[in-house]
Amino acid sequence: MRIASAILTQHHAKKCRAAWKKTGRSFVNDVLGLEVPSPGAGWQEGTAAANNVLALSSSALDAAFNVAVEHVGDAWTLKEYVDTYSKNLDARENTKVDRTTKTTVGGMPAYRINYKVTMQGTPIPGLCYVTVNRGAAIMLVWAIAPANATKGQASLMRIMRGLKIKK
Repeated sequence: MRIASAILTQHHAKKCRAAWKKTGRSFVNDVLGLEVPSPGAGWQEGTAAANNVLALSSSALDAAFNVAVEHVGDAWTLKEYVDTYSKNLDARENTKVDRTTKTTVGGMPAYRINYKVTMQGTPIPGLCYVTVNRGAAIMLVWAIAPANATKGQASLMRIMRGLKIKK
């Protein structure tokens, strides 16, 4: 089951990466049913790899926003997936999950995972929203340099308030 899931995830991620369209000030993905508004001026689209399907970054803010997917089909509930994802994050040597809370994203049930990644001795706050739609776990991952966290809040809020998910 795990190997099949990994193969399906790779196939699904490749399909999702190819499905992005830039429309006005948003990125739209019909495969995921997802519309992600642009975080604002100074953000660039990067190269997505592995299970990341959209990568945006701002060198001025030293920040990144990624959309990642994992094929879950009907095998996992959102809660089961989030519990497993959180445990996997916490198991990493340089990562510590601070808390996981229920929320909504784009009108869909979701979880918010606050965590820290220590890089070169500096703890960097990370934020991940997880929801499930169309057989895929969708992870919206945000990371920003601690010194820019306050300035970057506006970009994150622009994304999260404008994000739309269609079933």
